[in-house]
Amino acid sequence: MTEKFTNPQMKTWWTKRLLSDDYHCAGRLSERQLKLAAEGGFATIFSLFTYPDETNRTELYDSRFDLPSTSQTSDALSMCEDVHFEAILERGVDWRTESTVFKVKELVESYQKPILLYCDNSYASAFLLLAYHAYVTSRRENDEPAVSDRDVFRIGALLGYDFGGDPVLVDLVSKLTGNPRLSRTPSPDTAVSNWYDLYWIMKPVYKEFFICGQFQSNHLQRIAKVGLKVLINCRTGKPNPEETRQPEDVVLLNISGRVDTKGDLTNFFAEEGPNIPFTLDTWGQYADFMKNHPDLGPIMVHCKTGFRAGQLAILAAAYKYDLSSKWVLDRAAILGYKLASERYNKVLEELLEKNVNQDD
Repeated sequence: MTEKFTNPQMKTWWTKRLLSDDYHCAGRLSERQLKLAAEGGFATIFSLFTYPDETNRTELYDSRFDLPSTSQTSDALSMCEDVHFEAILERGVDWRTESTVFKVKELVESYQKPILLYCDNSYASAFLLLAYHAYVTSRRENDEPAVSDRDVFRIGALLGYDFGGDPVLVDLVSKLTGNPRLSRTPSPDTAVSNWYDLYWIMKPVYKEFFICGQFQSNHLQRIAKVGLKVLINCRTGKPNPEETRQPEDVVLLNISGRVDTKGDLTNFFAEEGPNIPFTLDTWGQYADFMKNHPDLGPIMVHCKTGFRAGQLAILAAAYKYDLSSKWVLDRAAILGYKLASERYNKVLEELLEKNVNQDD
């Protein structure tokens, strides 16, 4: 691996962390994302499906954008001597089976971690990694994080996936764990139910709040199709003088200003630079905007890696819905963010000290 892996990664913020830094999922990767995943420290990359050369066009960005086929991906990653790549299933095969979970088990236990498993939209890969953990937990086969049958659906719901909405998956978890079929499963509390089909790289936080890293300018049309109404930019276009800009950065969206409305999207930009510590004053800029625009609809907060956006969006959700500081830290942990700095804790205490603890 080229560098030590930590989460959130500067280069791989678009992956979804599952349980620990060893396991991540994603939707189908672009050539650039493959490069960043290898550079960012993933030792093993699995594609759930095989993608023939003729099925490599996508609408995630625009109609001109091609995604690498499995053979192209294999060729590209073969040049990275520290990265193992493998495709698991033929495209079109039903992945919702015990045999698929057992195949995932065989692979993840055979290759070096951290592991990234991707599929079309991140849904199937997230389920399979959680189902694998539930299976080994039920048999106490290793020291991986313990996951119960209910945890598969609970954690999935917290990440925005409605696994319980598919009776095949409910039956499958019952078979894998040997437990009775769950009669009720948690559902995601998100304003956009099928967000992963439309724009898998963003992450649901709670209800109308979503977060994202610094996306490309040609993603805006897709973002509008998701149904998002507000973009809150935690970057202002002021580069960090200590940061070496990469040539690819020029294609990313990084606009300065204050409030700007284009079509159905309202954009809000803070005055603070990208690396200013999060304080009550920082919070006040965004709080005033949200107070003055309470009914705009689903909100996506974005920054370079999603970390600063996560600080704001999780706090904003807790503040709006009277949730506790414990809820903030628990939700951050599910998303893979460690927010428990002394400065951030002071902000939580000031804003949320009267709120009762809320369980997930």
